[in-house]
Amino acid sequence: MNQSKLIVILLWIFSAGFTYAEESVSIRPEDSLVVVTSSTPFGKRAGNGFVYGDGTLVITAYHLIFEGSEQGQHEMAGLVTLFSPYLGQGCDAEIIAADEHLDLAILKVF
Repeated sequence: MNQSKLIVILLWIFSAGFTYAEESVSIRPEDSLVVVTSSTPFGKRAGNGFVYGDGTLVITAYHLIFEGSEQGQHEMAGLVTLFSPYLGQGCDAEIIAADEHLDLAILKVF
C-alpha cells in the first residue's frame, strides 16, 4: 500500500473517530492499551497497540503483524489476536491498512 493511500485512510479513521467520540462515552486511557499477538508458520510474536475511535480500531506496529521467512524472501501477515480490558476476552482482528516504511498497521476488531 502506498503512503498516500494510508494517509487518506488514517485521516478518514481519525475524523470518523472524533465524530463518534463526541456522540458517545470515550474510552478511558487505561482501557485503550492492547496486547497484540501474531502467529505465522515462521513463528509467533507479541507486542502492544492501542484502541482508537469507537473501540473497534487498533493501531499497532507493522513488524508485529507481518513476519518474514528466515531467508527474507517471503513475508506474510499473521493470525492476529487482541487482548485488552476494553475488548474483554481475546478477539480476532483483520488488517485494514498497513505501511512497512512507517511501521504502522491498523486493525479492525471482528
